[in-house]
Amino acid sequence: MIQRKQTVFLLLAVMATLACAFLQTGLLEASTMGADVKLYNYCTLSADHSRSFVSLPLFVLLLISAVLGIMAVFDYKHRPRQARLCSAIIGIYLAWYVGYVAIGCLLYSDYRLIPSWPAGLPLFAMIMTWLARKGIISDERLVRAADRIR
Repeated sequence: MIQRKQTVFLLLAVMATLACAFLQTGLLEASTMGADVKLYNYCTLSADHSRSFVSLPLFVLLLISAVLGIMAVFDYKHRPRQARLCSAIIGIYLAWYVGYVAIGCLLYSDYRLIPSWPAGLPLFAMIMTWLARKGIISDERLVRAADRIR
């Protein structure tokens, strides 16, 4: 049944993930006389328009989570596998935040990371995926209980 509330949650998570993948997620403010660097998921863009693709793994993580989210939407006939996909997606969002902080603090140690609002979209997507997983598990319990009654 593709018209469940879990489908809406997963689609909202996929849309938030794709929006975050292409928006500026932060600004790396120089603590010395250097220029500020804009942080995107696919590259970092400095003031002289030079690009560094050090943040490309963040983009890949978001694309993987979006693809897995779409797979979870259409895997409604196999609820246990759908719940496992949701757990994997949540793990990918957590890995994205670890990578985001690592790029902002470790690779650019002489810069200060100032997150922008799209950096909160993976958190929103994580919450939506968690709600979808919770609904999927409750549906599976309901189906198992109905099978026991028969």
